[in-house]
Amino acid sequence: MRKRKILVTSIFVLFLITACSANDELPENISKVAIDKSIEIIEENELVKDAALIYRSNLNMLIFAIQTYEKINSETAKELGETFIRSFGEQIALEKNFSFPTEQSFGGIYNIYDLLIVVGTGSDDFLLKGRKYTEDLKISWET
Repeated sequence: MRKRKILVTSIFVLFLITACSANDELPENISKVAIDKSIEIIEENELVKDAALIYRSNLNMLIFAIQTYEKINSETAKELGETFIRSFGEQIALEKNFSFPTEQSFGGIYNIYDLLIVVGTGSDDFLLKGRKYTEDLKISWET
């Protein structure tokens, strides 16, 4: 468990340091415009200090990171995470041939890519993390 926490902490630090400049080369079905717009939308929330969305080709994964100004409860952290994920799903659907997010789905893009989301106040203070594999219908959340 401790190794896993250290790994997640390291990933979060990496997100915040490298932000989107560290993306692997984006595949054709993911655009920098959609990434930037999704980050812009989530950063409009007064609780959000910083956000990043990174694509990792070796994992076939989209990694979302949200840094908040202060500690928030897990339900609020979950809402922020889902808002970020749905926002990106919507932006990609507007640009590419994917289904839009619905109440039952975060959007068609997540049928192709796994996702990881981390919400915290910094690299040493995680509030919530979630993971969804392509075959999953829901995000599995952990505090």
